[in-house]
Amino acid sequence: VYVPAHTVCRNVYAKTYKCQHCHPNGGDKLVTAKTPSPLFNHSYISSSILATIAANKFDLAVPFNRQERMWQAANLELDSKQMANAVIKGAKRFLKPLSDYLVNQLRQEKVVHMDETPFQVLDSG
Repeated sequence: VYVPAHTVCRNVYAKTYKCQHCHPNGGDKLVTAKTPSPLFNHSYISSSILATIAANKFDLAVPFNRQERMWQAANLELDSKQMANAVIKGAKRFLKPLSDYLVNQLRQEKVVHMDETPFQVLDSG
């Protein structure tokens, strides 16, 4: 049995309450419940959507313009520019600290070995 992937819109509402007894003469105290913060401000791209976009792009080599059609088929209107921006912002925010740490560790080594085996990238007839 194959169940196709689907997207779910999850709306989060935060209720705000006013304390009736705190300040009877004005200056009411408002209390708002905490809500999960979005991955990016003013964006409906969640962490699971971003992870799927990145896995499609870098693991399966699916370009953003083809992913655009895939997401539209799953009823999520994402264009290739939005996906590219989300991947760049996500890499800067979440992967840059890891990259900086690894580069710092490499720079502390006396000797760094690397493999210079040629790898053909393009099929040139």
